[in-house]
Amino acid sequence: METGIVIVTTTYPSKESALDAAREIIRGKLAACAHIYPVTSVYHWEGKLEESGEFALAAKTTIESASRLMERLRANHPYALPELLITPAGGDARYIEWVKSAV
Repeated sequence: METGIVIVTTTYPSKESALDAAREIIRGKLAACAHIYPVTSVYHWEGKLEESGEFALAAKTTIESASRLMERLRANHPYALPELLITPAGGDARYIEWVKSAV
């Protein structure tokens, strides 16, 4: 089901930094809404196995706005190499239309 809606995901070191980013992208109409939730990440970085508590930000937006959204997130991100992933999304037609109208 192609809806034209995607979820852009990234992580932040603190809840406050994730909230700041969410507020900025919502105010800028780059995303309709964003969820922030705590996660534990396990990954290799600079040759070492790392484990850290982070806050994931999942922003709902249109495919047309996804590149601009990722540019904005990248420009102000505290990580040298932030996770920036795009996942296609399907769902309730009324919700999909709301996302499109909010971006």
